[in-house]
Amino acid sequence: MRQQDTELDHIERAVASTKHVARAVGEEVDLQTRLLDDVEEGVASAGERLRAAARRAREVARATRADGCKGGAVIFVLVVVLTFLLMLVFKILRLFA
Repeated sequence: MRQQDTELDHIERAVASTKHVARAVGEEVDLQTRLLDDVEEGVASAGERLRAAARRAREVARATRADGCKGGAVIFVLVVVLTFLLMLVFKILRLFA
Protein backbone atom coordinates (compact mmCIF):
# COMPACT_ATOMS: atom_id res chain seq x y z
CA MET A 1 0.00 0.00 0.00
CA ARG A 2 2.86 2.43 0.81
CA GLN A 3 4.41 1.75 -2.56
CA GLN A 4 1.11 2.62 -4.26
CA ASP A 5 0.88 5.80 -2.18
CA THR A 6 4.44 6.73 -3.19
CA GLU A 7 3.69 6.05 -6.86
CA LEU A 8 0.47 8.05 -6.63
CA ASP A 9 2.44 10.97 -5.10
CA HIS A 10 4.88 10.80 -8.03
CA ILE A 11 1.97 10.70 -10.49
CA GLU A 12 0.29 13.62 -8.69
CA ARG A 13 3.47 15.72 -8.89
CA ALA A 14 3.88 14.81 -12.55
CA VAL A 15 0.27 15.77 -13.28
CA ALA A 16 0.67 19.07 -11.37
CA SER A 17 3.86 19.83 -13.26
CA THR A 18 2.19 18.98 -16.56
CA LYS A 19 -0.74 21.22 -15.61
CA HIS A 20 1.62 24.17 -14.99
CA VAL A 21 3.40 23.57 -18.28
CA ALA A 22 0.05 23.32 -20.11
CA ARG A 23 -1.11 26.62 -18.58
CA ALA A 24 2.15 28.33 -19.56
CA VAL A 25 1.83 26.97 -23.10
CA GLY A 26 -1.80 28.15 -23.24
CA GLU A 27 -0.80 31.65 -22.12
CA GLU A 28 1.98 31.74 -24.72
CA VAL A 29 -0.45 30.60 -27.42
CA ASP A 30 -2.87 33.37 -26.40
CA LEU A 31 -0.07 35.96 -26.56
CA GLN A 32 1.13 34.73 -29.96
CA THR A 33 -2.46 34.76 -31.25
CA ARG A 34 -2.90 38.39 -30.18
CA LEU A 35 0.42 39.31 -31.79
CA LEU A 36 -0.55 37.56 -35.03
CA ASP A 37 -3.88 39.37 -35.02
CA ASP A 38 -2.02 42.69 -34.69
CA VAL A 39 0.28 41.73 -37.56
CA GLU A 40 -2.71 40.70 -39.68
CA GLU A 41 -4.39 44.07 -39.05
CA GLY A 42 -1.17 45.88 -39.96
CA VAL A 43 -0.76 43.89 -43.16
CA ALA A 44 -4.38 44.51 -44.14
CA SER A 45 -3.99 48.23 -43.49
CA ALA A 46 -0.73 48.37 -45.45
CA GLY A 47 -2.38 46.48 -48.31
CA GLU A 48 -5.21 48.98 -48.44
CA ARG A 49 -2.78 51.90 -48.45
CA LEU A 50 -0.70 50.22 -51.16
CA ARG A 51 -3.77 49.70 -53.35
CA ALA A 52 -4.78 53.34 -52.86
CA ALA A 53 -1.25 54.52 -53.72
CA ALA A 54 -1.18 52.32 -56.82
CA ARG A 55 -4.55 53.70 -57.89
CA ARG A 56 -3.28 57.28 -57.45
CA ALA A 57 -0.09 56.43 -59.36
CA ARG A 58 -2.13 55.05 -62.25
CA GLU A 59 -4.24 58.23 -62.27
CA VAL A 60 -1.11 60.41 -62.30
CA ALA A 61 0.40 58.29 -65.08
CA ARG A 62 -2.75 58.66 -67.17
CA ALA A 63 -2.84 62.41 -66.55
CA THR A 64 0.85 62.69 -67.42
CA ARG A 65 0.36 60.81 -70.67
CA ALA A 66 -2.52 63.11 -71.57
CA ASP A 67 -0.52 66.22 -70.70
CA GLY A 68 2.79 64.83 -71.97
CA CYS A 69 3.21 67.42 -74.74
CA LYS A 70 2.50 70.28 -72.37
CA GLY A 71 5.01 68.97 -69.83
CA GLY A 72 7.66 68.49 -72.50
CA ALA A 73 7.09 72.00 -73.84
CA VAL A 74 7.39 73.49 -70.35
CA ILE A 75 10.64 71.61 -69.73
CA PHE A 76 12.04 72.78 -73.08
CA VAL A 77 11.18 76.41 -72.31
CA LEU A 78 12.76 76.13 -68.87
CA VAL A 79 15.96 74.67 -70.34
CA VAL A 80 16.14 77.52 -72.89
CA VAL A 81 15.60 80.12 -70.14
CA LEU A 82 18.23 78.47 -67.93
CA THR A 83 20.73 78.43 -70.79
CA PHE A 84 20.07 82.10 -71.51
CA LEU A 85 20.53 83.03 -67.83
CA LEU A 86 23.79 81.08 -67.58
CA MET A 87 25.14 82.80 -70.68
CA LEU A 88 24.15 86.16 -69.23
CA VAL A 89 25.86 85.40 -65.89
CA PHE A 90 29.07 84.35 -67.63
CA LYS A 91 29.11 87.53 -69.74
CA ILE A 92 28.59 89.68 -66.61
CA LEU A 93 31.40 87.80 -64.82
CA ARG A 94 33.75 88.49 -67.76
CA LEU A 95 32.99 92.22 -67.60
CA PHE A 96 33.95 92.39 -63.93
CA ALA A 97 36.97 90.08 -64.22
